[in-house]
Amino acid sequence: MTSAQIDALLAYTDAAVAGHLLAGLVSGLADEMLDPIAGDQITEDAILGCPVPERARPILRALDDHHEPILRRPGGPIALPVADARAARSAPEDEAVATSVGWLLRNRDAHIPLCDTPAAIRAPLEQLRGEGILELEHGAYRASETALYSSYHLPRPAAPAR
Repeated sequence: MTSAQIDALLAYTDAAVAGHLLAGLVSGLADEMLDPIAGDQITEDAILGCPVPERARPILRALDDHHEPILRRPGGPIALPVADARAARSAPEDEAVATSVGWLLRNRDAHIPLCDTPAAIRAPLEQLRGEGILELEHGAYRASETALYSSYHLPRPAAPAR
């Protein structure tokens, strides 16, 4: 795989679509053969036993580990690359992120299952995970211990344009 191909895969906000494209590149299989791939056929460094380059492995970590098909063919609004998704993001999605994260930060036992997280807010949640505010544990987003016991506050979302 080339560096440009990996960059393109990492730009997808939907891990299931990125995983499908990655599986096709590393295995060489047709879409029909990739559709039934389940979580137990994906490890931390391979899909169907085909090794995945180090830089593309965050896609594997983002996939759910259910024993059912978890890859999705590209298409539709969910498969927008990050740059396009940011351009299309509206105030309701920003509000959904702020509400979700605020709830996680206020409730120690709160969690949001990854499978219930809309693709539109997954990218901002992943960014907060990268910053140590959230963590992914047992397939669900949770507030990190650091965030729960610090004075971290979410910035207020910008007022919608009128």
